[in-house]
Amino acid sequence: MDGNETDGSGDSRRDFMKKGALASGAVALGLGSSGSAVAQEDGGDDDDILLNDEKMDCIMYQNDFRPEAEFIITTPVVDWTPNAPANLGSPFEGYNTRMISYRNTGDKVLFFQAQDAQIPNYSEEAGYVVDDDESFGENEFTQPEVYSLWNEASFYEGTNRLVKANFSPVEEDYENSLFEGEGFDENDGWLW
Repeated sequence: MDGNETDGSGDSRRDFMKKGALASGAVALGLGSSGSAVAQEDGGDDDDILLNDEKMDCIMYQNDFRPEAEFIITTPVVDWTPNAPANLGSPFEGYNTRMISYRNTGDKVLFFQAQDAQIPNYSEEAGYVVDDDESFGENEFTQPEVYSLWNEASFYEGTNRLVKANFSPVEEDYENSLFEGEGFDENDGWLW
C-alpha cells in the first residue's frame, strides 16, 4: 500500500498514520479519554464539535483540561496570577485568570485565557459571561456564552502540569438548542 491507497474507511495510509500518531500523542500526554483522542486538524471538519471559526488560546492545569468539553466562564477577570517556578519564565504573562464551569458536571476550574481573546461581557447579576444575542422566556433569561475546548493540547515547555490549548464559542444554533425544550428550567438552569 503506498501513501495514496485507502483502507476500508476511505482514509489514505498517510492520513491514517497521521491521525493515529496524533491520537497516540494525546493519550501519551494523559489528555485522552474514551472517545476523545480523535485528531482534529486545522482546516478539518468542525461539524462534529459544533465550533465556530474563532479559535482562542488558553492555558490550563493538565488535570483540569477535558478535550471537547463545553463550559461557561463564571467570573470576571480575577486579579491573581499563580507563582511559577523560575525555570518556566512567565507562562501566565499575556493571560487573564478566570474560573470556568464545565457543562453537566458543574466542576469549576481555573482557566487562563489569552488577553486578546474576544470574550463578551461578564454579568454580575447572572454570574457568568453572557451571550449578548439571546435571551429566553417570560423572565428574559440571560443566556450564557457557551465555549468548547479543542481536543488538542501541548504541555507548556518545562512542565507537565500546564497545557496550552485552544477554545472557541460553540455555534449559535447549537448553543440555543442547549437552552430550549425539556431538560432546561429557566429558574434552575443546567448543571453548570
